[in-house]
Amino acid sequence: MSVDKFGRHVDSVRKVVRGPPGEGFLVTTEGNYDVKNKRIVRQSDPVAPQDAVSVRYLVSRSLVTSRAANLNFDANTKLIRNVGTPKLPSDAATALYVQNQALTKHSNGYYDANNSNIRNLSTPTESNDTVTLKYLEQTMILKTPEGDYDINNKRIRNVAEPASANDVITKSYIDKVIPVKSDDHCKFKDKRLSNITDPLYDGEAVNLRTLKRETIALDNFGWNAKNKTINNVAPGLKENDVSTIKQVVTYDKKSNTFKHNNDDIKIVTEDSNPSINLP
Repeated sequence: MSVDKFGRHVDSVRKVVRGPPGEGFLVTTEGNYDVKNKRIVRQSDPVAPQDAVSVRYLVSRSLVTSRAANLNFDANTKLIRNVGTPKLPSDAATALYVQNQALTKHSNGYYDANNSNIRNLSTPTESNDTVTLKYLEQTMILKTPEGDYDINNKRIRNVAEPASANDVITKSYIDKVIPVKSDDHCKFKDKRLSNITDPLYDGEAVNLRTLKRETIALDNFGWNAKNKTINNVAPGLKENDVSTIKQVVTYDKKSNTFKHNNDDIKIVTEDSNPSINLP
């Protein structure tokens, strides 16, 4: 019996039984490989761009549909980068695009419009709703460029009574402290009008001091003319009417005497030529 250099019997080496042959890749007429619907298992991770990849590697590195995502594409908690600017409503958008085109919420909980206008808002119905400029102009008192406030012909109600000189006053306050003009006169409502100066022209108000000085005052004894002459008195018609001197004193040219009820009036005077000028 022959023995080789490894100590094996030559006859036993030649009689080794080979296992069943495996199926290899078949080359198609196009030069591709056909595995005949067989799986390739225990595939290592690819190294070169042209290397075949396993399902595990594919799921971990790309967007695939999954049953956990209801057969939608699942990024598997990975970021998707280098996305183009969306053009269609169904296109994916980047974080930068959303920040520039939409209201974004900051970490402090506030939304930032990024110095852009927010339009097409509806009329607010709740106290926390955002309001439009039109709603603000209709319901609020706005400040003009000159620094004044314009209430746009609206009423201001439920104002408290003024406490200082610069406070807004109400109609009820005016009615209580200021004469109200009605038709052609003012109503003082039993209030006094003080500190009026002496009148200079017709139509000016007269104070009590001027009234007492320029008119006949009523005292305890009756009307007191205060040694003033009363002129332009109309002739009395009734018993209690004031009479003029022409009514009570007559002049008789024949006797050159003054008479009162047909009685002569003796005039006592220091003037040697007394005379009475009757109107």
